[in-house]
Amino acid sequence: MRFLDLVRPAFMFSLLGLSAVTTAEPGVILPKEWWNRGWEGRVPISVQAHAGVLSKRPVVLRWGTVAESVRRKDIPLSSLRLVQDGEPVPFQVDHLGAKGEFLLPGDLSLDVQDELVFVCRSDRDAVFHLYFSLRPKPPVAFPSSVEVASVRDGRGQAHYMLSTAGLEVGVQGTGLLDLAAHVQANFGRGAVPHLAWRGLGVNAQGISWGVFMNGHSFPTDRQNRWRVKLVVDGPVRKVVAVNCANSITETADGVVVLRGDVTRYFSMFGGVPLYDVEEAILCRVVQRTWSGTYTDRFHAGHGRDTRDLLWEGSSGTTRELALADKDVARNHTGSLVSTEQALDRWYAWYDEEEGTGIAVFFDHDQLRGDSPPPARISFEAGWERWSTVNRMRFAYENLEPEVVLRHRFRLVGLAGVSGEAVFREYRAWNDPAVGSVAIGEVEWR
Repeated sequence: MRFLDLVRPAFMFSLLGLSAVTTAEPGVILPKEWWNRGWEGRVPISVQAHAGVLSKRPVVLRWGTVAESVRRKDIPLSSLRLVQDGEPVPFQVDHLGAKGEFLLPGDLSLDVQDELVFVCRSDRDAVFHLYFSLRPKPPVAFPSSVEVASVRDGRGQAHYMLSTAGLEVGVQGTGLLDLAAHVQANFGRGAVPHLAWRGLGVNAQGISWGVFMNGHSFPTDRQNRWRVKLVVDGPVRKVVAVNCANSITETADGVVVLRGDVTRYFSMFGGVPLYDVEEAILCRVVQRTWSGTYTDRFHAGHGRDTRDLLWEGSSGTTRELALADKDVARNHTGSLVSTEQALDRWYAWYDEEEGTGIAVFFDHDQLRGDSPPPARISFEAGWERWSTVNRMRFAYENLEPEVVLRHRFRLVGLAGVSGEAVFREYRAWNDPAVGSVAIGEVEWR
């Protein structure tokens, strides 16, 4: 498998919380105000407000959905302009192949599987107009609002650093890295060894992987290498992909219990303090009963103390647990909460004194028929040697090869919020009906 043949998890089309797209009833309205008379047509895009913890949120629309309103197949990509209140808005079109894989830059066609990406405010309803012309135009360019840096020279523990809106994420593959800081960095392949929020390193002790680490026990030896690549480098969204092809897990006596290809995508959007992780595991050999465990360690502020809170919704309601209620000075290890069957799948560590924290939403792919749902999703949170430790376990039954298992996560930086606000943000991420997008009928000048 070549790196660019990676199959992108299809649920990326609708994991962003603004995915419920409707089309307005037919009927052309002749507009009084037109942004530029050099463009003959436009389509209105309405985004519903939703109050949560984010002041901005990403919008990702499949071009096939937009094309249903445009009703033309001959629109030049270079003619597209996104406008709000008479001003151009940064956007990008990402090109995808038939299997959902990202294509190299240079494709000037618009295909149904391509994606229109932009960012809008969360606290008010918004109306945008996507202008187009039947004649080619000079391509538009915007400054990037997500910073990306390659650190392949061996410094640090990550190969790519992504940052925006105070959130900084380092993604690791396999290659030359400075692993002297901690031996456990060797187990962080295909994951996030560096995570900082508002200038504070919040992955405790520098050995946690943000959300993703090898809880699956995917090997990371010479034969099982994680390849890492910046696959989307647009002004609004950047995506780093990691892939481990033909990963093999064996028992002590040499029996292969898991063989497959693992692909993970880490996405960041300009001005929005979050990153999304999507994973697809193509299992060619798998046990009928199998579980994948994801673990992280976070500090809400400068370190764990009695002002730290755990908000979580695994029981279906928002619960608040305070470390002040625990004798952490005497007991350096322990468990705060354990839920065998998680109903809602979110939690957050929050520092009351500093007003900062990290929220994590997690789920399996609920949208694809080729991916069996887990028989059980459990959640556990606690502390271990002065670190806040969280574990999410996806348990599967009756698996048959070849099967694709898909999981998705969203990590959000928190500032000055409540547990109820985090819960509302989770709902916007998890429920396609919340914060929906409506695409209106085409209008012609």
